[in-house]
Amino acid sequence: VLQLLSVVLFVSAFVIIELNKGSHPHFVSPHGLLGLVTYIAIVLQAVVGVIQFSLPVTILGSVDAGKRIYKYHRWSGYVLLLLEMATVVAATQTTYNVTAIHIPLWGVLVSVVLILAGVGARIKTHKLGL
Repeated sequence: VLQLLSVVLFVSAFVIIELNKGSHPHFVSPHGLLGLVTYIAIVLQAVVGVIQFSLPVTILGSVDAGKRIYKYHRWSGYVLLLLEMATVVAATQTTYNVTAIHIPLWGVLVSVVLILAGVGARIKTHKLGL
């Protein structure tokens, strides 16, 4: 339920951002392009997670087929985290940030390093097929 809520909120945020941009060009900055790719990846990750966990027999034919997808779903989750971090880093270089809110790149990079260190310390390599 919590994951479904997070996907709904992510998509809602995307719609709000697009509506607020008005006549400004869409998806022209690295942040905009990375954001679009990130949103697509989030939705795909969520769909695969639901299929492998809740509907493996119905869609994949068996529970074992769902379990075989697990390590790829986990790998793609880590790749998605990197993509999300890159999107946030790219946001510090947008015109809006540079002229209005001034979020420093160094602060975001420190946060990224801390997040990746925390997540990296918890990675279970045997669950990734390594």
